[in-house]
Amino acid sequence: MQGFRPRFELVVPFPPAEVFARLDRQLACPGCPCRALVVRRTIGGAQRRSTIEVEIVEERRHVWSPRLTLEVADHPDGARLFGLFGPNPTVWTGVVACYAFLGLGALFGLMLGLAQLSVGLRAWGLWVPAAAALLGALPYAASQVGQARAADQMQLLRCFLDAALGIAEAPPPPDRCPVV
Repeated sequence: MQGFRPRFELVVPFPPAEVFARLDRQLACPGCPCRALVVRRTIGGAQRRSTIEVEIVEERRHVWSPRLTLEVADHPDGARLFGLFGPNPTVWTGVVACYAFLGLGALFGLMLGLAQLSVGLRAWGLWVPAAAALLGALPYAASQVGQARAADQMQLLRCFLDAALGIAEAPPPPDRCPVV
């Protein structure tokens, strides 16, 4: 998977209400490794969209466990699902906080360095933005490590969705998708 938050899109041949019903049936199965929360459900209006958060059950969850956000919308052929894999919101907040801290540090260093230059001092403050840029690779590297550690659970979430919607092209190996 590429990027901080991998995405996918698919169209299913049944309406959004049936998507919810199928997900509910799959969640009711004994030993289901996932749980879901309907975040927003829009019934009326011109644009009918609903958002569902699917995550690993508490007993199997880790710091690096992913979350699948599904946006379900009407489509002429049934329903369109936009999927977005991401970390737990607290982890995502931590990543954003790291980048904010590094960005503010770089800005402070740049201002300090320019002020030092303007008064004729040695501008060591200009090294701070360079250091912040190098340190900016750390949250990205951490996200790649987290995605690698979460790959099995991302596969599990996708298998859960495929099993619930009945769209699996070929049955996955039992050790890769215990949901089906």
